[in-house]
Amino acid sequence: MKDRPKERNCMIKYFIENNMCHAEGKWPKTKKEALRESIRKWEFLVKHSSISCGGRNSCACCMLSDSISGKLDCLRCLIADAGHRECSETPYEDYDDNPKKKFAVAEVKFLKSLLRKQICQAKRKSTKR
Repeated sequence: MKDRPKERNCMIKYFIENNMCHAEGKWPKTKKEALRESIRKWEFLVKHSSISCGGRNSCACCMLSDSISGKLDCLRCLIADAGHRECSETPYEDYDDNPKKKFAVAEVKFLKSLLRKQICQAKRKSTKR
């Protein structure tokens, strides 16, 4: 049985099957879109804590880095760019070990901080032109 939330105008739909988060839809093609989509996924997990996060198969950042290189590639990931190869030392690790709401909330905050950095970098680049 699938628990599919009704969501409008989004690229990815998240749903629960076999106590795991699954995703289907069109994956983002930019870093900023991937971060926004990852935040949406983790906000979904905040509401549905205690299920498996689904790993890289439901992660927009993973899917973007894999699509760039054409293979499993954590080195090109936004999270790795921030110094966390394979999501090490992020709230994701805590949630993966023990799926609780507080770890999902912490991951949302972490991803939002990366998004703010992406936006600031983009603004700096545009003002230099």
